[in-house]
Amino acid sequence: MAKGYPNLPVWVATILGSIMLALGAGYAVQVIYDPDIPALSAKATELLIGAVATRPEPVEAMVTRVCILVFGVSIPLLFVMFSRARNSLREMTLVHVACIVAALVAILLLFVDFGAVNPFSQGSGEAIQNERDRIAASNFDFFFSGFFLGRFLIFYIILVVPAIATFFFVGVRNKGWDRSTAYSRLARSIGYSITGVLLLAVFIMNTYVFPYTYENAFDFDTVYYSMTQVFAGTPMLVNDFTNTYGLYPHFLAPLFHLIGLSILKFSGVMATMVVVSFLLNLLVLRRLVADPVILFLGFVTLLFFPYLDAKMAIPFDSYFAMYPIRYVLPAALLFLALRYFERGGQALYFTIFMFLGFGILWNPEMGLICLVAWTATIVYRDVWTEDPRAFRKAVLHLLMAAASVAVTSLLYSVVVRTVYGSWPDLALLFRTMRVFGELGFNMLPMRLVHPWNLVALLLVVGYLYSVSVRRGAVTTKSLMVFLLTMIGLGFFLYFQGRSHNWSFSSSSGYAIMLLVILGDELWSLTKKQRHLALDVLFVGFLLVISFSLPEVIYGAPTIASLAFPEETKTKRAEYQQMIEGNRRFINDNTSEHEKMLILTGAPRQGLYFDGGKRVSAFNPTTMEMFFNSSIPQLERVVREGPGKIFIEGADCRYGYLLKPLLVLSANYEAFAKNGNMMLMQKRSELPAMSYLNRSEGVIFHRKYRDDAASTDARIRDAMGNDPVTPDSAFSVEILFKASQQVCPTAALICNIADSSGFLVESRTDENLYYFGINGDGMEGRIDNNGWVYCVMNIFPNRMELYMNGQKKGARMLTHSYRQSKEKLRIGAKNPNAVAFFMGTIAEVAIVNRPLPEAEVAAIFSMMGTMQ
Repeated sequence: MAKGYPNLPVWVATILGSIMLALGAGYAVQVIYDPDIPALSAKATELLIGAVATRPEPVEAMVTRVCILVFGVSIPLLFVMFSRARNSLREMTLVHVACIVAALVAILLLFVDFGAVNPFSQGSGEAIQNERDRIAASNFDFFFSGFFLGRFLIFYIILVVPAIATFFFVGVRNKGWDRSTAYSRLARSIGYSITGVLLLAVFIMNTYVFPYTYENAFDFDTVYYSMTQVFAGTPMLVNDFTNTYGLYPHFLAPLFHLIGLSILKFSGVMATMVVVSFLLNLLVLRRLVADPVILFLGFVTLLFFPYLDAKMAIPFDSYFAMYPIRYVLPAALLFLALRYFERGGQALYFTIFMFLGFGILWNPEMGLICLVAWTATIVYRDVWTEDPRAFRKAVLHLLMAAASVAVTSLLYSVVVRTVYGSWPDLALLFRTMRVFGELGFNMLPMRLVHPWNLVALLLVVGYLYSVSVRRGAVTTKSLMVFLLTMIGLGFFLYFQGRSHNWSFSSSSGYAIMLLVILGDELWSLTKKQRHLALDVLFVGFLLVISFSLPEVIYGAPTIASLAFPEETKTKRAEYQQMIEGNRRFINDNTSEHEKMLILTGAPRQGLYFDGGKRVSAFNPTTMEMFFNSSIPQLERVVREGPGKIFIEGADCRYGYLLKPLLVLSANYEAFAKNGNMMLMQKRSELPAMSYLNRSEGVIFHRKYRDDAASTDARIRDAMGNDPVTPDSAFSVEILFKASQQVCPTAALICNIADSSGFLVESRTDENLYYFGINGDGMEGRIDNNGWVYCVMNIFPNRMELYMNGQKKGARMLTHSYRQSKEKLRIGAKNPNAVAFFMGTIAEVAIVNRPLPEAEVAAIFSMMGTMQ
């Protein structure tokens, strides 16, 4: 052992000792730390719309952070301590055995973590997050069911891995194939061909004219909508216009002003950035990995597991929020850092810091991670090179980091002020991050037995590799390993509270890069030293990185179908036509830079604004509303009116949209319609005179006027008044403006409950209105765009219907009126069902007697001037 690799026992002792200390610290946190969860939940309810989705888990977060801190301190200390005792450790047979056991445990951990129960599977006690959770009982099933490994795992373990291991141990180590130029040329030719085809497929599948799956439409809208608004001239961080993923639209706006903005162009730019990010990864790995076979096996794994696996397992989702928006920053940092460590230079040093300052603006989450990782790395470099000015330099690095953030933030603010005329509120950039992190919005638990353990172990090894380098002998590789470890740690911390399997895989890319570099280093030792522990570890490494090549070969038809999704296009053609028809409808009724509002509960707003330079009167979209404070802002926008409001009523079924929609129903009426979308305009003026108020027999009366008080009364009436108890014979009168309706069943007045109560509602697009009593009733046709005086007379055995002074029909009733305990609502059937009458209601009355025909005609005669 001593002659082979003397540091191996030191490494094993260091890792085991650090794990024991971290476990002790984590247990202590669980015993001592007692956060006020009810207070956090109460704060979440106060701040957030979706407070039911909050799950504060500060104990888990604190345990994670404390353990990371313990590892950070204990690993270098224990390594130094055990290094000094290395001579005695060499003589201990127990340590030799421990090294082999450690190698076997690492492989065993791989099987145990992936074989563990999927935390979000059916019956797990957690909410199912997606369709993959429905079919995946274990973590392994989640990622590989239906894939090569899922079908041929035993074949892979007993044939493929041994064959690849034999190739390395016999062909490369024993016969020296790697010393042949042909070996390198052949390996690189095959590797570049495969990766080239895969990257081309990645580009093609991410470049599209329309998001053809629901999953893709949802995630595409979250990143595209903000781009359309910045393109139209609306600055971010002004008037609460934020984006969950950062200010990337401002960085991309100049490009799209040159080439124009559309779904195709935006997806093409995103796809190009995805490919460039992976190419930057490949360039970095090529400089740090000596063996070409390991290089390309590792790069294919980097492409497959974090990226292609999800694309192939579920309906296609480009998920640009992760790739490239989050992923591109560390990819570029690693490339720039490699050049800096190889060549040096003050210009590149300052360039990297300025790039990272702008990176925080591009995406604050990964921008901060990259800035911290880079600063920590150059401090590590100065300390480990035994520079006598290390402390002074560390202070200067920290000052440079702060200065880069300050300068780039100031430049952004000045540009926004100059171009748009408003100063941005930079605090808004971090609002969502802060609330998510503190209150646990959409928090998901991190299970103890899960593949996250493998990432954690890999980060520990990467950190130990860096700190075990002899002081004064720092290399470019050790610096890059340290930087990758810090980036991987940042991803680990960020997704610690979002611990779904897809979060694990999509955030594992830089951990895989670290694995490939360390695996290549392990192979360089394994070639020189013939020790069982090293051989077993290398086989374990091959087990992890070799599966992706057969996966992409086996999954080639699926990858091809993603690049050319003709079947999916056909299935979604009708949906695409609807969206494009609605977009034309919007553009035909608006002009460039005109402010408007689109209300929909579906992920379509970005598609509707698609490069048309139409400006939304409210930001963010209704799909991106997280804060309760946004609701009154939306109400105010609707009440004050941007001029034109488009609404898809059937899709506006989120509870937090209730009040804004009620404000809309009280202030607007339909102007034009296209399929499921309605263009609303300010409602008609209401008559000043009251026609339905009487001195006797009236049990309910409401007269609306053109003032804020009446608007508020209309909203309250839609929410519900006290139940009414008319006699068995009574009348219901309504004076309203007939118009097209957004909702398929838009109630004018209602207190119905099953087979009791009464109802008047618009039912179809064919101007049909339904008049109901005890669950029975009759229909009548009313032409749109005119005032209507409607009377429904209820008798013990029949009902009569009058419209504009004329009797339109009668119907015999099986039962006399049954009293309803439901609230009496005007302009709504049930607020939670979003069955609002969006239009003009002037007056409503319930009279405790049926109205004679002559009285109905006389009242209508008084309304003559309105017609």
